[in-house]
Amino acid sequence: MGINIKEYEEYSFIQNDLISKEMFILYSIFGEDSKFLKSIQNQWFENKDVEKFREYIEFKFDEIEVKQKPQVDRDSLSCLLRMMSICDCFYEYEFLYESTKELFIESKRETISNLKTYEYAFNEFFDLNHKAFLEELDTLRISPKYAQIVKDIKTTINRISEIDEYRLKLRESYKVNDLMSDLLDILEDDDDNSFEFGSDEEVILYNFSIYHSTKMYFSLLLREYIILEEERINDTTIDEFKPLIDEEELRMSETKMISDQSKEIFYKTLKN
Repeated sequence: MGINIKEYEEYSFIQNDLISKEMFILYSIFGEDSKFLKSIQNQWFENKDVEKFREYIEFKFDEIEVKQKPQVDRDSLSCLLRMMSICDCFYEYEFLYESTKELFIESKRETISNLKTYEYAFNEFFDLNHKAFLEELDTLRISPKYAQIVKDIKTTINRISEIDEYRLKLRESYKVNDLMSDLLDILEDDDDNSFEFGSDEEVILYNFSIYHSTKMYFSLLLREYIILEEERINDTTIDEFKPLIDEEELRMSETKMISDQSKEIFYKTLKN
């Protein structure tokens, strides 16, 4: 009997649903005043193709925000970075899943290191994400205000690289996600409500943090939803720990009750 390994296409509805929810949230908050968001949400709901959408959002941002305005709108840039990161997360994981599937087929095994295909791919994915984060972080200038939290993030990621047990690595990855949220909290510490940064280095660190925080969050969230789907199909419990699904449902509920605090809610979502 041959081994049974799912095509990634069987999970693709999850990533499409997550992008659709994110577009709903962003458009609910900024869509009325944002030509950029109106354009990209129309494109997404018409096509629902992650790769084409990723290309389209960069093109439209350049066309609408860069070429037509004297200064790039912060809200639009934050939305762009978030959607770019989500698309990159899903596209890269799908690529790794397909590579992992071939490895499993060639080895004629349904588990390797006690991990099924999707978990094996996530193990690789988390490692690559953390490595890319550290490499890019090393190119940035970090002011003393952010030095301690950045050090804590680096220490946690370096600790993960020394762990062999996947479940332990996974739990530490949630800690990194929380620390990234803390970093964004500090970056957004804005006593005078000016939404202004003191230096170009802060702007670069903020944009970098939005992108990587979003990617870490959605990689963990995607895994939780794939686990949930496997549990539904097989009528079993694989992992009860799914905190980000609860968080995502809360974000949707908050969006449906949007009021004058809508932008505040959005910037909370950036911190995952």
